[in-house]
Parts: sequence; C-alpha cells; structure tokens
Amino acid sequence: MSERMGPMAADFEILRALQIRFYGRFVFVFNETAGTMTALAVNLQKNPRVNAPRHHVFFNALERNVCLGDPRHDFAPTYRIIGTDVVPPEYEGARDIWNIANCFIDIPGGKGAFNWDSETTGPAIADLGNMSSGGVVNNDYLAETIPPESAVTAAIRLHAGVATVKDLSEKRIDYSYTTFGSPKTIVRAAGELGDMVEVVVPRDDDGEVELAVTHQQSKPKPIVVAPKPLRPGVAFNWPLVLSFSNLCTTSPHGGPDLEFAGFYEVLANATDLDIDSRLIPTSDSDQGGSQTASHPLAKNCHSLINARQPFGDCFLGAMIKI
Repeated sequence: MSERMGPMAADFEILRALQIRFYGRFVFVFNETAGTMTALAVNLQKNPRVNAPRHHVFFNALERNVCLGDPRHDFAPTYRIIGTDVVPPEYEGARDIWNIANCFIDIPGGKGAFNWDSETTGPAIADLGNMSSGGVVNNDYLAETIPPESAVTAAIRLHAGVATVKDLSEKRIDYSYTTFGSPKTIVRAAGELGDMVEVVVPRDDDGEVELAVTHQQSKPKPIVVAPKPLRPGVAFNWPLVLSFSNLCTTSPHGGPDLEFAGFYEVLANATDLDIDSRLIPTSDSDQGGSQTASHPLAKNCHSLINARQPFGDCFLGAMIKI
C-alpha cells in the first residue's frame, strides 16, 4: 500500500462524494505517477490448470440515478432488478445493471489523485507485485481497448479517490500464502484479507457523472448518473453509489484459493512464471470460528458449525503498483 498523499478519508464525510465499490475478482493497478487506478476484471477461464467457472462482470446503479432520458445516453442497461412490496421504508428503488464484458470504463473527475488509505486499521489486500517478485502488468490490459480472448474481461479507470479494503461479513479470517503446486504447505502468513474495495471520490458539486464506456473498437458511449432524491422536495442523501462485480455463482468454500493463480495472467511475463510456484491465499475456514448452528431451514447450505467460511473466495482480489 502506498502512503497517503491526499486528505484523510474522514474529511470526505463533509463533502459530496461518489462511492465506487468493487466486489470479486479484480486486480487493482495503482499508477503512482499518474495518480490513477485501473481495476482489471480477471478472466479466470484463462486460469492455468483450474477448471474455473465463468465469472460475469457487471456494473449497477440505482435506477433513479441513471439518466435514461438524457439524449446522450445510448448504452442501455442489460437488466433491471426491482424489489417486491416487502421492503423497508428506506427502500431506494430498482437497479439498472449492465453486462460490461469487453468494456473499458473511464470514470472522470474527483478532487486530488487516487490513493490507497493507509491510515485505517483493517483487512489488507494481496500485493501481486510482491507475490510475483516484481512482476509488472501487461500494458495491453491498461489500454482503452480490451483485447479479445484475453486474461482481462473489463477494466475501470479512476482518476481520484481514496480506496479502503473492507471485510463485508466481519469474518476476521487469518489467511496464509501457499503455492499453487503445494497448496497444503504454508509459505508465510498473510493476515486478514478483505473481500471488497470501496473508493470514496470527493466532488465539488451535485452535477451528473458521465461514465465513458468503450466496447472494444467502438466509439465510447456514455452512462450518465446523477444524484436524484427518492421523493420530491427531499434533498439527495449523498453518497452516490456505483458498484462493479466480477463473480461466479458457486458456493463459498474454504481451503486454498486456486483461482487466485489466474491473477498472474495479467502480468507481462505470465508465460514465463512457473505455475506451481505462484503464491495463493488459503484460510483456516475448516477449523475454529463461530459456534452458532446453521438455520434449521438451510438444508442445502454449508454448515457453519465450528467453521469460518470465507465470504466466497470469489471475493478476494489483489493490487499492484506500476
């Protein structure tokens, strides 16, 4: 993690801000010189020697914040999800969802440059540069065109903000690193690893945000979002939340995260790396932890008795500096 160069995260509480959330299989590429971050959604079907299920990369925002009536809007949502009438009073409405496979998305604006928050205590994120002994990212994956059949299915670039690693379920699992070729042999401790990255991007005004979406060789198309109150006459309750996910639909499981080895495929020297030597995280989820019994109706779910299941190993990501 880099040292902070911008205002403390606490300062953002008094500012208008975007909250941009990443769930799942992303490699976060931090360009310290440019002050930018590019989140690469990893294509785990390129993962060596692991029959990884397909991971789908999506973007979603509250429908009421999406400017569908804007004449510039021509990147229509792929799906729409709306809740039932059994919802809490603060229900915020339907969500628009885009399948952003093969897309590069640029999110403009914000105050300052991008940084990782190094002043909060909490879970870490795996450092792919350190784990690969100084590997560097393939520049093809940082361009605004996603190569077909590549190790990356989508990319999102931020020009500002402070990123914090989160532990959504507060499972507080201590991870260790093993190698792909010997997943039961501990190499070194990893500590607590987070399962979500949240970036707070402070803004100067209440104006709209225009995401530029480039689908391979096509001309960029906008997704326009803006703060809109839930009810007329009620001020918008900041922040404006935009979410990205790169997940599969398999159940959570413990043990070594073999899919993690696919992250190394985004490196320029991926073909030269010995697959069996690639470091991957493993957890002690088969031992200790919660003493609370599973819900009696959860007949087909994993038993959580005497076990700390990771919140889906498909949530673990990694970062690398360039």
